[in-house]
Amino acid sequence: GPGAYLLAQEIEAAGRKQVRVEHLLVLPNDEVDQNRTRRFGINGSNIEEWMAENLKRSGFGWMRYENAKWQMYMPSKDRVAFDGSVTPWRIPYDRLLTTYQANGLKVLPYIFQPPEWATSAPPDVKRNRHGYPPKDPADYEDAIFQFVARFGRNQVDPSLLKSDDKKSGLGLIDAVELWNEPNLNDPGWGPFVGPLTQYFDVLRAGAQ
Repeated sequence: GPGAYLLAQEIEAAGRKQVRVEHLLVLPNDEVDQNRTRRFGINGSNIEEWMAENLKRSGFGWMRYENAKWQMYMPSKDRVAFDGSVTPWRIPYDRLLTTYQANGLKVLPYIFQPPEWATSAPPDVKRNRHGYPPKDPADYEDAIFQFVARFGRNQVDPSLLKSDDKKSGLGLIDAVELWNEPNLNDPGWGPFVGPLTQYFDVLRAGAQ
């Protein structure tokens, strides 16, 4: 019947034993009425086409996308790259957003985790350096501008863009979430290591 299953196999060969595990989702035969369900969303990071197709079939209308992290597309203050060239993540944003749009899903990227050049983390901090806010909120303002300029609907003066191809107005997103869970501020793992009042400064910069 429809549901989520865990398939485990124990394999023994040549004196060695292995356990392999797979997650299986069995979908119902009937179609979901997407006019009723498409306001619902799901959090995720997968960019494969089959994932977008399955989310559409399940009735989801939104993907809250967790890998639009600042460090993943802005390797330096003067450069952004959305083509999958930023290592080690190599996220191909153009393909990702186009795939989800082609399947009728809207993508809500949430942008946080400053790159090393922008973080306010002290030099002696080793853990969770990307959980610290930027040294300068204006850098976050620019990071949001670059993302929205490319994937929003408005054409932007190419001289303001830091991508190699200077594309803008692709019309692939409708909204951006500014940071993630800023109420969780534990220095070891929190998404925003600082007081909430400091987050308000970052929020304002991103909104501008």
